Amino acid sequence: MILRRVIKHFRKQEWTAIALDFLIVVIGILIAFQITAWNERRADRALEREYLLRLYDDMQGSLQDYAENDGWDVTRIETQERVLQSLRAGVLNETDRNDFSRGLVFVGSHNPIRRRWGTVEELKSTGNIAVLRDLELRALIAATDGDYHRADRVVSESIQQILLIRESLLKRFDPIIYGFQTEDPVEARFDFDALAADQEFINLFAHVQMNSRQAVAFNEGHMQRIAVLRDKLAQILNIDPEEPTP
Repeated sequence: MILRRVIKHFRKQEWTAIALDFLIVVIGILIAFQITAWNERRADRALEREYLLRLYDDMQGSLQDYAENDGWDVTRIETQERVLQSLRAGVLNETDRNDFSRGLVFVGSHNPIRRRWGTVEELKSTGNIAVLRDLELRALIAATDGDYHRADRVVSESIQQILLIRESLLKRFDPIIYGFQTEDPVEARFDFDALAADQEFINLFAHVQMNSRQAVAFNEGHMQRIAVLRDKLAQILNIDPEEPTP
């Protein structure tokens, strides 16, 4: 329609009309581009919010998972310390026997971080990380990811040392009854006097305790970063971390 009209005006050399037709075409193209760009921006904003909510749920879930396991790790560290204190003092109080047994049976056991990182991996693999407009958030995600891999290397090295020593420690006593829940009963058969006199056993046990503390410390440090990332997402989404996700 426009083309036929332009040809007609051109044949009649109606330059003003030609210019108006051209202007109409340009304006129409610009409007079409603007509508397309607006639709794309709206789609990007919807996609961004979807990713923000998923990221928030991942970080919140990671913190909740860690909180469930953290009590077990704290108890393990405490009972291992009870073993060392008793052995170094050469005395095992009857009230400490259960903790002593628990410290022996679970020496060096470790709960790895179960972080929920699928959404971040998707953002990285698809290139959709650019849909997140907040540059501080993107930098925080990258820093948290890098911190995890650094911490994971340190923790993995500590766990490898623990596993080698644990094999030797387990030869000095016999686990009889145990469950993996914090309140489950634990019983071990051991000769306390023999263990207290075995300096090699005490030194190895102390080495395990040192590596256990280091692993837990690195895990706690990483989860603090996760909490910072969670709070940043909550700020962007304008939600309260204590409330259910909208």
